[in-house]
Amino acid sequence: MKPILKIYLAVSLSTFFLVTDTQAQHKFEFALGVDPLVVPINYGTYVEFGPGFYDINGHGKVTQAVSASFTYWPIPAIGLALGAGLRNFKSEIDYTIPDPIFEDAGPMAEGFYPFSAKGWGLSVAGLWRLKKWKARIGLSIYDLSDHKYTASNSFRGISIWNSDVGKIADIQLQEVAYWNTVPYSYSFLELECQYTIFKNFFVKAGLETTINGQYPYPYTLEISGFIPETGPDERVFNDFRARNSLTTFSFGVGYTLGFGHYRRHSQVE
Repeated sequence: MKPILKIYLAVSLSTFFLVTDTQAQHKFEFALGVDPLVVPINYGTYVEFGPGFYDINGHGKVTQAVSASFTYWPIPAIGLALGAGLRNFKSEIDYTIPDPIFEDAGPMAEGFYPFSAKGWGLSVAGLWRLKKWKARIGLSIYDLSDHKYTASNSFRGISIWNSDVGKIADIQLQEVAYWNTVPYSYSFLELECQYTIFKNFFVKAGLETTINGQYPYPYTLEISGFIPETGPDERVFNDFRARNSLTTFSFGVGYTLGFGHYRRHSQVE
């Protein structure tokens, strides 16, 4: 192995496994965190498999995200953590199908489907720290309770006739909302970065994404038929589905209480 490569590897490994001033690092830590800002990434959760002729809006969000964790640092730079957390999950799906003939006549069909649930979960994670910085990667499982939602399993057909030419519009809606596929748990992959701003207080930013539950779909809506704008041939207007998945960015603050120090190594003269 070339000397330059050996030096590079030695510096990289020492940076990863060592922390300067180990006496200032605690061997055990208890942390509390709050995420007042959680930004959902709805792409991939609400999916349109059809042409998307009509606008169907899906929004998901997480509120009141709090967590607590206990971390053991077997060596100054590497830690293992167990934690627990609370998340409130909410989502909404709504749509409006306008009258294809008389725009001022009001919608031909519309729907609104809210969903909410409380989630309690446990997590296990690995951590790395260097001075004021910490990085965390972990897995968590949240069980959902206190569900509130509007369930539906319906088929609706709406036709518009003209006395001279016969049927000029025909809309069919096949909708299944939280009928047999209500979400009851989420498993998350969690990535987080923390920075200590002063004393034991820190700010953090994280990414959470579900690693299970994309299928089946808790909500599906297929709209088909024809209207004067598209001609007399039957066609699929929308094939909209909401996956049982969630991805979010989170930003929060926290407090760490540390105790226990590493033994000071004696030096031989």
